[in-house]
Amino acid sequence: MTERLSSLPQLPARQFPSEIDAQWRNQIDRDFREGCPDGLSNSRSPGYQMYLGAIARANEARNQLLKENQFLTTEEAVKELGGGEYASSITLAAVRRGSVLAVPDHGYHLYPTFQFDSNRVSPLVGLLHDVQMQRLDGEKPDPWDLLTFFSVRRKLLGGAALKDCLWKEKFAEASQYIVENALV
Repeated sequence: MTERLSSLPQLPARQFPSEIDAQWRNQIDRDFREGCPDGLSNSRSPGYQMYLGAIARANEARNQLLKENQFLTTEEAVKELGGGEYASSITLAAVRRGSVLAVPDHGYHLYPTFQFDSNRVSPLVGLLHDVQMQRLDGEKPDPWDLLTFFSVRRKLLGGAALKDCLWKEKFAEASQYIVENALV
């Protein structure tokens, strides 16, 4: 399985502009404007400096997640799921439902390869989406948060990340437990 995933195409790093995605930056901007509406008007204010720090930390986190994972484009994900005439619209509908994980970045949807195997998606991807939605009182969870959840190393999995155990039978029960309880 590991060999198969590592052989899947990966987006070249040059396709990822180094500047943080505008959507992510706007979210940080909204959060800070709610917390300190006057703080962003003066570039010397502590609020503005915190804002710049939050953007820098978000960019570092994004870059780390991009470095630690392999991704498919929408077209490649559609092929991975078997292709077909309606595969693209079915794939995008699955992303909206949460049964397929895709992170938005610079106008693209990037599909982490760990969720795919033999023309199917791990059911734990959709389960985590649903569990997180319940915890957020019906709000859609942030896909970058879900990617982070799958990327964190866990003692219960012998120090491995959930993304590395999705298709391993010996970790099936522990993986299910982690997702159902959204254990960090």
